[in-house]
Amino acid sequence: MTAVVSSLGVVDRDSDLVLPGSLSTRSAYVSEWNHSAMKGDAPVGSAILHEDGNRLIARVTFDDTPRGRRACQRVFDERPDWSVGYDIVKDREPTAEERERGVRRVIELWAIKEVSPVDRGAGVSTGTWSACCGSCASEIAGLPPAVDVGAVAAGKCVAKRAPKRRKLAGSPHATGACKTPKYWKPLVRRPA
Repeated sequence: MTAVVSSLGVVDRDSDLVLPGSLSTRSAYVSEWNHSAMKGDAPVGSAILHEDGNRLIARVTFDDTPRGRRACQRVFDERPDWSVGYDIVKDREPTAEERERGVRRVIELWAIKEVSPVDRGAGVSTGTWSACCGSCASEIAGLPPAVDVGAVAAGKCVAKRAPKRRKLAGSPHATGACKTPKYWKPLVRRPA
């Protein structure tokens, strides 16, 4: 699963401005919901992080455990916002122009420890970008048209922002062999 976990270069709901190029870590653990692992629960997966323009992207892998599968199913069903748990490595006071835009803190370097699906995150324009099901990687012909064929060739079945609910005809989804949801729901954005 791939998620946009933070937007860079824009003022977030906490009045922080995280600058592009600020990522100091490349991996993090995944919470089940609302930063639960930061509050003492066990993580339900891991994430590889990278910046893509003004977006912080997490390639999320949920654990193959009951809690991990439940967390994955919930993300599939609800298409939540995403958020990060982090330590600030370097920050500065905002300039006068940044203060006029509502910035209270500028983060120049941060260490991401955790990513989490949340009810409402501080970041703007976060959300689930794509979803994976390894058991249908060979079913390229049965996938919806909005598919990352390169990812399929690499062994991952990735459906990106399908325009409507679609049954993956002929795939393990249709036969019941796949353990993930049978339909890909469109990404629903809530207003910022």
